Order: sequence, then C-alpha cells, then structure tokens
Amino acid sequence: MVSENTVLRTVWIALGIMCRLFRVNSGMAWVQTRGKPYRESNGDVVVPGGRPVALGFGDTSGDPVAGVGDLVGWTTIAITPDMVGSSIAVFTVIETKSSADAKKRKAQTEFLALVKQSGGIAGFAYTPEMAVAIINAFKPVRQKA
Repeated sequence: MVSENTVLRTVWIALGIMCRLFRVNSGMAWVQTRGKPYRESNGDVVVPGGRPVALGFGDTSGDPVAGVGDLVGWTTIAITPDMVGSSIAVFTVIETKSSADAKKRKAQTEFLALVKQSGGIAGFAYTPEMAVAIINAFKPVRQKA
C-alpha cells in the first residue's frame, strides 16, 4: 500500500497545472514569548512563557479548525458570458487518503461538504486521477432567483 504522504505529493504535483494549492498542517503549537526553549533530560521541550497558536486554519477562539483538508488553495475559473474576460478564484480543498478504505473523519467529511455547499471545490482523493476528476467535475452553485 502507498503511504498517505506519497499520495499527497503525487496529487499535489498532478494538480499543479490546474490549481494553486498549499499544504496545510493542522493542530496546535506553542510559540516562545520570553527566554529560550530548552530540552529536558527526558526529551520534553520547555517553552518559557509559551502561548498556544493554531496551526493551519484557526477560528476566532484561537482553536484550530477541525477537518481542513491536506491541500488548500484555489482553482481559477473563467466566468462567462456576463463577466466575459473575468476569472475568479474558487476555494479548493483536497483531502488525500492512502486508499479507498482509509478512515475519513467526520470533521473532514463535514468540512468538505461545507466547502461544496458554499460553491467551492472539495473532495477525498487517493490517486492523482481522482483529484483531477474532482477539479474537472466542478459545477458552480447556482443561486435561486
């Protein structure tokens, strides 16, 4: 079986000509506010005066947003006919998995669904071909009159 990191990198390369995507690492880290960090004899790292900071996307509480995909960015789409010559950046999220059987967390499924409902491009991919198909299948969300 191929590792998720290998899938991520091959998907990222395959989409490079179609989208502008960035790797997003989610979680929580600590930043130094005074002194120098140091390592304890047991391997722990101490960050004097440290304060937490969300990695990846954070919400107004300062907590990381759950379920954000591995690759996040935009796909440029040409708009026609009323905005001829214009382009827009459509928010794009790809969550890579090592295989079809890999676990999809509820937060991931919900985040991708929210992006699609809001007019963005989102999906799970475990091959570059699946990722390309997600982008190619994009249909704009039509607003009801």
